[in-house]
Amino acid sequence: MLLGIWANLTGEVSFAGLAPGYSGLYQVNVKLPDSAAYQTLDPLLEISTSTSRTSQVRLPVGGRAHQTIASWPADGNARELISGAVGRLVGNATFATGKINQAFNLNGTDSYVQATGITAISGPRTFTAWVFPKVNTGQGMPIVTGGLAFAADFLGISGTTGDCSRSGQYHLYIDHWGTACSISDLVLAPNTWSHIGVTYDGEFLRFYVNGVPERHLVYGNMYDYSVANFSLGGNGIGGGTTGVSLNGLLDEIHVFNWAMNESELAALP
Repeated sequence: MLLGIWANLTGEVSFAGLAPGYSGLYQVNVKLPDSAAYQTLDPLLEISTSTSRTSQVRLPVGGRAHQTIASWPADGNARELISGAVGRLVGNATFATGKINQAFNLNGTDSYVQATGITAISGPRTFTAWVFPKVNTGQGMPIVTGGLAFAADFLGISGTTGDCSRSGQYHLYIDHWGTACSISDLVLAPNTWSHIGVTYDGEFLRFYVNGVPERHLVYGNMYDYSVANFSLGGNGIGGGTTGVSLNGLLDEIHVFNWAMNESELAALP
């Protein structure tokens, strides 16, 4: 169920319409006082009612409502659900059975998905996806590339060559163009599905694999860019760490505008 709710100037929101004594997880939209449009407060929000049909929740601290910035379910097309913008399959990209319904099927050579749209990605954020990496040698395999040459971030899986492979193969990493790779201690198993997450709070990165967080925060930075400069499972801008195409399957790619915590990541499908 998607609930539309309103916000007052104190930062509280009220909603009505649930039976007394009911509780559950819902996706909730909030209308901020200075906005004419509803925004997503949280992907899933626990709502409970006591003796009345009205309850309250509080907006996130900092004045920025939590939003899903972009979402690609990869179910037979390259449409981004939030904006409706339809991306483009590059090379021999196809679809195959995914973790949830279908997934992008990429060959590790020339195939990826080029996103379209005008949505801006800036500040704190979280990337999540289901990934099925196949056996790979050479440079790292891209999960998501955002930005343009000399101002891009590469979220990838380490290979056998390149600066991001120094900790070994199948490690998650972020290559922030112009700085050393931020490499996770966490390893993905080839030829199986893994859920990955990377959070950025404006100063530090944290990696997750199958709900398990990195043991420590990694100091890092990320560029601002448009979804139009976003490649899924691909890298069309070069650099020395990340290959052109993921060899494997990629499903349920999501971008959020805040650094999720462990419990929030665990609540995602």
